[in-house]
Amino acid sequence: MKIQEQDKIEIQKAINDRLEPIESLINSLCKHLNLLSTEFQDSLIKSTKSIKELNDIFSYVDGKIEIDYKTRGTDLAGFPNKIIEWMLEQQFIQKGHKNINVLKKDRTGTDGFLWSNVKLPIGCQYTPESFCSEVIENKNFDLFYKVYPNN
Repeated sequence: MKIQEQDKIEIQKAINDRLEPIESLINSLCKHLNLLSTEFQDSLIKSTKSIKELNDIFSYVDGKIEIDYKTRGTDLAGFPNKIIEWMLEQQFIQKGHKNINVLKKDRTGTDGFLWSNVKLPIGCQYTPESFCSEVIENKNFDLFYKVYPNN
C-alpha cells in the first residue's frame, strides 16, 4: 500500500490520540487494583492487552506501508524508496530535519547532506564520497544493497 508520508504520520497520531486517554485512565485505575472487584481488575487487564495489540497492529501495518515520494519528473526519479529513505535519514542526522524537496531539486547538492559526513558500516571498502557518488550520482543501486544488504 502506498501513502503519502504526511498521511502515515497523521494515522499514527490519530491512533495515539485515541489510545492515550484510555491508556492513562487504565493506568490510573491499575494503581488502585486492590480496591476494585476481581471482575473489574480482569477487565482492566484485558483493556491493557487490547491497547498493546492495537499498537502492535499499527507497527505491523507500518511495515507494509510504502510511502509514495512522488519523484516522477524530479532529480530522484527512478530511485528506490529504501535509498530515498536512507538519504533522508542522512539529511536528518546532519541537519536535524528531513526535506525531500531539496533532494528532488538536486540530489547531489550540499543542501541535502554532505557526502563526506556519511557514516558507512564498519568494514565498508568505500569512502563516504565514493559510495555516495556511485549510488546517488551514478544510480548504482546494486552497490547500495551490497553495502546495506538488510534494506
